Amino acid sequence: ILVYANPDSTMPQTMATVPVETVLLKAGYKPTIIADPDEFDLALSQGGWDLVLADLNDSAAVRAQMGDEAPMVVPVMYAPTKSDFKQAKQEYESVIKAPVKSQRFLESVDDAVAMLGE
Repeated sequence: ILVYANPDSTMPQTMATVPVETVLLKAGYKPTIIADPDEFDLALSQGGWDLVLADLNDSAAVRAQMGDEAPMVVPVMYAPTKSDFKQAKQEYESVIKAPVKSQRFLESVDDAVAMLGE
């Protein structure tokens, strides 16, 4: 799981409310958290990711960059309006709404991973 913690997005706020790396590691996932845009682009180009978590505003660019071979992109929205959240759910298979409790965050990731196997 690649987590893009773009400092210009709301991901740092989300990660301040949920210990993302710890939660994912305890569940058996292998998260890589990257905040630098150039390092993130390099990691994406190297491939091998099943899931990419990123702020909604970064998610479309991730999809475009990866093309048809894209891993599943799961946008994370911090304090979205109901209409923004509804629209994101129409565009993406899975969306995480933050702030969120650690268990709910993990359940959302588990659900997204389960979709990959379908």
